[in-house]
Formats: sequence, structure tokens, C-alpha cells
Amino acid sequence: MARSELGLEESDWPIASQPVLGDREGLVPWLEYAVYRSVLGVVGALPFGVQKVFTNVAAAVAARVQPGRSRAAREYIGQALGQRATPERVESLLRSAWRHVITVTLRTQHYERVHGTGSPLARYRVEMPDEVRALLAEKRGVFLVTAHVGDWEAGGGALPWLGFKPFYVVSRPPRNRPLSRHFQAVRERHHVRLVPRHGAAAQLPTILQAGGSVLLFLDQRARKKYIVAPFFGRRAKCERGAAVMLRRVGAPLVFFGCWLTDEPFRYELVFTRVIRPEELAGKDPVEVMTIVNRELERLILRRPEQYFWLHDRFRKKKPAEGAPTAPARAPGAPPS
Repeated sequence: MARSELGLEESDWPIASQPVLGDREGLVPWLEYAVYRSVLGVVGALPFGVQKVFTNVAAAVAARVQPGRSRAAREYIGQALGQRATPERVESLLRSAWRHVITVTLRTQHYERVHGTGSPLARYRVEMPDEVRALLAEKRGVFLVTAHVGDWEAGGGALPWLGFKPFYVVSRPPRNRPLSRHFQAVRERHHVRLVPRHGAAAQLPTILQAGGSVLLFLDQRARKKYIVAPFFGRRAKCERGAAVMLRRVGAPLVFFGCWLTDEPFRYELVFTRVIRPEELAGKDPVEVMTIVNRELERLILRRPEQYFWLHDRFRKKKPAEGAPTAPARAPGAPPS
């Protein structure tokens, strides 16, 4: 059986490749997909200076045609910064958020053209503590945890080459099926396999027990089965299933962020903390997510100009009757 560039055979993957696709198909989704690929293909071929102009214009247009996202972002930024949230700072981060999401989208589309499918690590400056290196040496299964900060796709592309393999990402695909199929194909060429969010709990123990690594994004609002825990000092819906899994499986949690630099397609990948299973032992799901949220807050505030503030994290809807909660920090208080 042929080995991949990463040195993996198919038998090394504890969970086989599986389609993780959106539910919208037909003519309209195909047209949307074609326009998306065409526009990004043309813009990505332009000089970086011209791309920057395009990004600034596109961000201004997006902010104007999607005022609801801008309103949610202002609220989110204000909650996160607390007393430091001057009107000027809020508006600056809002503009940065729109520019940043377009920049990440462009670079994700052209990541493979720049890096190829071999090791991309020459373009990364990596800060990896000895504790993380020890986990890699043990070939132990780990949860990798981050937020939608920096270039999260580029971070995922580097992790298998650092030794986190076989490598899986728990994913909620875009609803556009052709686009989701494209994204999955690109990720698999870079040795990243997807696990659908629905039903992930049944598959993750198999991956981790085999020494694999699983990437989780835990900074967004839970939609269905959720708990309520403090996030930037405010009650927020969090994934109950993830909290139960993090405690039950007994795998370390490794937090990291991957940030863009001023030089195109150059990154800083920093591992910030390891939480050992014993630190979560005996804690209920709300307590687990409270610990996780504090680490995510630190990651976000490390480079707030590179965070996806446009997500409506605190949608105004009363928690379900009887949903477990934890007391929130005072608004604007720094993570403890």
C-alpha cells in the first residue's frame, strides 16, 4: 500500500474517509460555487498590493450590505474588551474583522498553489513548549483546541507535519454541497480528514485511542444541545457534547493559535497551554467549558484584530428552561 508524503498508509487512519457535505444542491448552489471559485481565482492571481485594495473595498461593501453582522460584532467586541472598548477601538476592530475574513478566504483558496502538497513548515515560525513535544513523543491522542482567530485553515494544514497524525477535524460543512465537496477534497490532499459534527461523539474515542489528533473549534454559539457558561463575562451557549467528550475520553487538550504575519503566506503558530485530563476529572460540563472558554478568550485577545467577531456569539434568546449555567465574570474582566 502506497504511503502518503506524510508517511501514512490507509491502514494508519483509524476512521476511513467519509463525505461531510452540505445539504443544498442543484443549479443555484452550483452557480454560487462557480462564481466563488472564479472570483477568488482571478483575485488570487493579482499582485498582493492589488489584492489588498480589493480586500478593503470588499470589506466596506460587505459591512454595508450585512449591517446585522456588524451590529453583532460591535456587541461582541464591546463585551470582550469591557472598559477598553472605546468607540474608536470597536470600529477599528470591526473594520479589521471584515478585512480579515476576506483575507483568510483568499489565502485559503490559494494555499495549495503556494505551498504545494508537501511540508509547508518552512513558512511557519512555531513556538512549541516542551510539554507539547513530550505528548508528540508519547504518540498519545490529543484534542487540539482553537478559535476562529488568525488563519485557522493554515494552522490545520501545518499540524500533521508537526507530528499530530493521523489528523482529523470536527466539521460543520457549508450548506452549499459543491463548495463543501471542494473544501473537503483540498483538506484531504493536505492530510486532514473530516468528522461530521453530528455523530462525532461515536467516532472520536476510536481516533484518540489509536493515537490520532482531533481539532475542535469551540468559540461559536451552540445551536441545539447546549449548556450555558461564561464567555467574556457573559452567559453563552456552549457545546454540551464537546464538554462531556473532553472530560470522558481522557485525552489532553492542547490550545494553539495560528496568526498571519505582514508577509503573505507566512505564519506564527503558537501552542499556548496543555490541560491534562486530571485537571478536568470530577468537573461537570459547565465547569469544563468555563475552563475552555477562558483559554479561548486568551487566544482571541492575543490578536483581536485577527478574530472573527462577525459571528453572533450572544444571540438574544433565553436559554432553555433548566439549562445548566455557571456564574459569569464581571463584564470586561480579564480571564483568570
